This record gives sequence, structure tokens and C-alpha cells, in this order.
Amino acid sequence: MEAEGKAPSLLELCVRKAIDNLRRIESVDGVDTPLLRRILPHCDLEQLTRIESRTATDLTPVTDVLWQGFYRRQFGEEHTSRVADRMRRAGARYRWKELFRAKTKQQKEVEDRMVEALTSKCRAGNAESGMSSGSGYKNPMLKKARMEVDIRARMEAPFAGGQLSQRRLMDSR
Repeated sequence: MEAEGKAPSLLELCVRKAIDNLRRIESVDGVDTPLLRRILPHCDLEQLTRIESRTATDLTPVTDVLWQGFYRRQFGEEHTSRVADRMRRAGARYRWKELFRAKTKQQKEVEDRMVEALTSKCRAGNAESGMSSGSGYKNPMLKKARMEVDIRARMEAPFAGGQLSQRRLMDSR
């Protein structure tokens, strides 16, 4: 912390300005690792995804722990610990970014199957009761489920196309 009355260093001002403008940063090529360790923890999921995708340098040494944090927040402490334990026992090391992408994709597939099953049940129920199927959103539960899937899809858009062959690591069964 700075002494009272002492002006912050130019470096400190630059770090603060970078943190304040993360939404505008595209690439961090050429930025020293110690500075990245101060700046990148302030990124949200979208910002970190954008910066990593547009930076030629491998940022894994700095961002792996950040991705583990996103994984923990999204899928819970218990599941994260289980995955880490499986990696330790298998003697394998995977990037948390790839684990996050694979688990997110897996979760979306499960949700899509659930929405499809719910849609089918609602249509079958409507057909049995003589109601027209219409748009399929007459049932409030179906409408809510579809809205949740749409929200999740927007959140996962930066990860379109990412896959990981070690999906068994993320299985919670």
C-alpha cells in the first residue's frame, strides 16, 4: 500500500488502467508474466476467453488457476476436487480451460436432451387433452426451461467448437 501523500508509480497507474479497461483489451502479447498475474485475475469469463484467443503467447501458466476458479464457481467445489483428485491419481495434467469447455459442452448436451424430453411430454399431453401443439410454449414449465437453455447458450458462445477427449474426468457419476 502506498504511503500517504506519495504518488503511485507509473507502473501501478498502468496496471490500474489495464484492469479498468479489460473489456477493450484484445491481446497481451509482449506483456511480462508478473504484470499478467496482476491484471488477468480481474477478467470475467468472456474477457479471459477473448484475450486468450487473440494472444499468440501461451497464457496457461498464468490463466490455468483462473480457469480452475471458473470451473469451481460453475460446477462446485466438490466436483472440482473430484476432478483434481482423478488427475492426480491418473498422473495426468489437463488444462482447466479445456476441462471447463468439455464439462460445459457435456452439461449443455444433457440440458438439451432434458428440454427435448420435456417438450415431447408436453406435446404428448397437449395431444391427449385435445389441445393444439401451437408454438410449444403454452406450458409455463417448458417456456422457463427453454429460456434457461437460451441463457446458457449465450453464456457458452465463446466456447463453440471446443472439445476434450478425456470427458470421463468430468463425469459426476
